[in-house]
Amino acid sequence: MLSYSKCSYRIGGGPWGWCDLPSEWNVRGAVKHKILVLGNSYAANQGRVVYEMCRNPETEIKIFAMAGCEVFSTTREFWHCHNSSKVYMEAIKEYKPDVLFILVRYIHALEIPSPTNELMIGRMAKEGAEVLRSFSRYVSSNIFVQHAIPRPVLGFEWQCQQAVLREQIVDSATVVNKSVNVGLARELLERSIQNCSKCTMIDYSPVFTINETFQFFDNDARILNFNGYFHFTPFGLHKLRPYYKNICSNITYPGK
Repeated sequence: MLSYSKCSYRIGGGPWGWCDLPSEWNVRGAVKHKILVLGNSYAANQGRVVYEMCRNPETEIKIFAMAGCEVFSTTREFWHCHNSSKVYMEAIKEYKPDVLFILVRYIHALEIPSPTNELMIGRMAKEGAEVLRSFSRYVSSNIFVQHAIPRPVLGFEWQCQQAVLREQIVDSATVVNKSVNVGLARELLERSIQNCSKCTMIDYSPVFTINETFQFFDNDARILNFNGYFHFTPFGLHKLRPYYKNICSNITYPGK
């Protein structure tokens, strides 16, 4: 669920780097607004929903994704991510979007040990705020930042499949990974955007939460919302469509 059939990839035909998306109206000179979806695998995974919900004759949309590379911190586990902050910045400077969607599968933020001293949290929030400040210089209207969501336990996909075969209900609480600190990650992100006038947090939790528990599996439909790589399945992406339709319908561009 990373490659998208409507993408024209500039490098290697895969889901990384630039994805140029078509304008079905193809009216010369009609494009007045530009939207960029930027991030790691979540941008590749979810960018199609932004495209499908935000596209119109006046709006051009592109996706820029880097495998495994977070936006607000350096992912040192992968060599190609060591200069990712610079690469992300160059992509924004090149395209100069009116609207930026930052869609990230957060790794480091979810693995912050608890308790963590205030000095460390403050430093990390400051680093995130500086990234957004740099991005803001080249984004004319809105920056939407994806909030942190829970992470499932390893092997949850198999666990859910076994429940389906046995015609059992999946206990959603047993699927949520309780070793990651989602609350602290969310606090960190909220502090990072609090002084960014163009920034708005987008939160998937209301879409996927039932009885205060995040749902990686839909017990009514008997279908996974996420796959074993923690990416949204087609069914999970479909649930995000009304959420993004509401966002896209309320975007205010400069001069409007």
